[in-house]
Amino acid sequence: MKFKKMGYICLTVILFLSYFAPIVHAQESSQATKQSTKQTKLQEEKFIIDLKNIKEKNKLSIKGGDKKVRVIIQTYTLAEIDGGSKERYDKIKSDIKNMTDDVVFQNDFSYLVSGFSLDIPEKYVTSLSSIKCVKKVSIARTFYQTMSNAVDLTHAQQVWQDRHYKGEGMVVSIIDS
Repeated sequence: MKFKKMGYICLTVILFLSYFAPIVHAQESSQATKQSTKQTKLQEEKFIIDLKNIKEKNKLSIKGGDKKVRVIIQTYTLAEIDGGSKERYDKIKSDIKNMTDDVVFQNDFSYLVSGFSLDIPEKYVTSLSSIKCVKKVSIARTFYQTMSNAVDLTHAQQVWQDRHYKGEGMVVSIIDS
């Protein structure tokens, strides 16, 4: 009888204490999550700073010389998605050709945005906006491949540590479409 009573008391105490175990575990995981969130925010801030630095490096100043730059021209015509036709901007292109023969037309954009891109000497860029039907003229930004942030962005090191990967004996395949 004493053993039975003692058993019930022990079981009650164990059940009572087990009620608080998830709370302690939740607090520990909450602290780990806060630390992980703080690390992620620091990585994001570093990435944004690096991106701003890259932007500053890629800024082009129009000096008015003969150096060719890639320009994107947006027009006032409707894009196809808004009911516009697949207009190929012949009038605007002929006006640009009248300005200079030293121009190479690259791509036409008509589905989401109405416009086209071209390579033209810097000295003609400012006069492009005065052409009828031209809404906006902008210098195309140049991007360079960089792998310095790839590991941080994808949190690859954390995965490597969690899964105990060392990269030994692995075959890597890159499929690009």
